Amino acid sequence: MKFSTFLATILLALSSASGWAGSTDLQLVPTTSAGHDFNHAPIGQSFKALASSVKAGIYIADEDSFTTWLSQTYPGLLPYPYAVAPSVTIKVQLLQGEGLNGAVLDSRNLTLSKPFMGFVEVDYAAAGVSLTPGSKYTLLMTDISGQSYPNGVTGWVVPSVHDYSTGASLPPGAYADGLPILQGALVTDDAGIGDNAFEVLDIGGSMPSPLAISGTLPYGQLGQPYSATLTASGGVSPYTWSVSGLPAGLTFSADGTIWGTPTTAGTFNVGVTVADSGNATAGATYSMVVSQLSCTKPKSAKPSKGKGTVAAVGVNYIMVGTRRIDYASCTSINYGGYATAPAVGDRVEWQGFIEPNGNVMAQTLTFN
Repeated sequence: MKFSTFLATILLALSSASGWAGSTDLQLVPTTSAGHDFNHAPIGQSFKALASSVKAGIYIADEDSFTTWLSQTYPGLLPYPYAVAPSVTIKVQLLQGEGLNGAVLDSRNLTLSKPFMGFVEVDYAAAGVSLTPGSKYTLLMTDISGQSYPNGVTGWVVPSVHDYSTGASLPPGAYADGLPILQGALVTDDAGIGDNAFEVLDIGGSMPSPLAISGTLPYGQLGQPYSATLTASGGVSPYTWSVSGLPAGLTFSADGTIWGTPTTAGTFNVGVTVADSGNATAGATYSMVVSQLSCTKPKSAKPSKGKGTVAAVGVNYIMVGTRRIDYASCTSINYGGYATAPAVGDRVEWQGFIEPNGNVMAQTLTFN
């Protein structure tokens, strides 16, 4: 028996959640108020196993909890006159193959009492049931409470995962935004199954940490090569990056690297977003400074002077050990002898100040 015909036509969106611990993992809560009263045809979902050890479940709720959610989310919604079951006893079965006729691999009875609203899952790995990756299985739930209620209503619902908010005709097994309902083909030819909120979670590893971005965007210099790499952690790889607000001349690569040669000086608000394969997202905002080399020492800058041997030569900079020393046309340079440019192995003395990025800006350079 269908749960509330008029509710099935009202588009009430629950937040979709994704729980990930491996390649098979899928967790989708209802996206509409439509559902089945849990007292007639068995309900279930088929899926393709991508791991041998899984736990799996279907989302159900007592109608008190479900209606409370409806009234809080949509104040003023007329109540539906149903009987409330304080508890329900269900048979949970894992079947071989797609549909209702496969061999029973695991069967157990569970009694749930209100308040309850969430996934009812069984840890099949703990039960010693090993699945064959690539094969299809069906998770089946049947109300065996043996209770009789007015109007034939149990007081427990199995919400639908279909999203009709766009008005479009959806293909079986997909949200309007393309998220899959399950791993494998949606069962549409077996009565009583095919549109229930559902999850399959791999066992054998801990749940990953929340998706996050780490790394910094150091100061850049006008006209000088720049490279910085941000990294993502948590969630489920592969990751997809996007960026906004980069200074002119810089490019963002698919691996999270910002590179190029900035052509505009200033302070830029750079927004970075990463999404994982489970559609989780994380964002970060950076204040990125691109400075123009100048021999004028800022009041807040610390002075720097020293000497050493040139270890490397770059465009408008030299390396002395691990210290980078920048210079520009305003720098007073004395090469000594017949030299006209710095070279590796030269002895050098400098005087200048520390830039915001930690490099030294040379006001004077003396080579010998």
